[in-house]
Amino acid sequence: MQAPHNQHSPIAAAKKETRRRLFARRRGLLADDRALYNAALRTHLVRFLEDQEARTVAAYSPLGSEPGGPELVSVLAESGLEVWLPVSLPDGELEWALFTGTDDMDDGALGISEPIGARRGNELLQECDVIVVPALAANAAGVRLGKGGGYYDRALATAPSTTRIVVLYDHELGVNLPVEKHDVATGWAVTPSGVHAFP
Repeated sequence: MQAPHNQHSPIAAAKKETRRRLFARRRGLLADDRALYNAALRTHLVRFLEDQEARTVAAYSPLGSEPGGPELVSVLAESGLEVWLPVSLPDGELEWALFTGTDDMDDGALGISEPIGARRGNELLQECDVIVVPALAANAAGVRLGKGGGYYDRALATAPSTTRIVVLYDHELGVNLPVEKHDVATGWAVTPSGVHAFP
């Protein structure tokens, strides 16, 4: 397991403040605007996955204020994809379970909806065609800012060659972010305005 980073470093403090601002802006979106943004974002993401000829994806269950909205997982599954979702473990690690429908979900340790079926480890990510990654923002190089737990940085590090696309609102793309060595970059971003490739 990766060594924990210094929670009291200047970079960690800068990340905390950046997260606070980004969370506040997300919560401030009007419901009608958020619904329009999320619908457009889901359409672009499904088209991207079709262009990638993806069959199996690892995704996530968005909370109400997160890009893509709670319908994201169902839309991906209804497009014919096999969708694996994360299950959060107490030690900051992720396992993965297959999404088989909203009736087979339960609230996990972090209050996020998780599948209740059989689990697999991060080796699953190497078998996926695309990893759909949550974030609060990404910089111009595709380095993402997560919520601070390090779950995804650790998981993504196990599948460096798998295509990954981060899901954001447009104002969260190309943000100047404090970056640490363990932060993992993504190759693509999807926003309500379309799909964007990082250099």
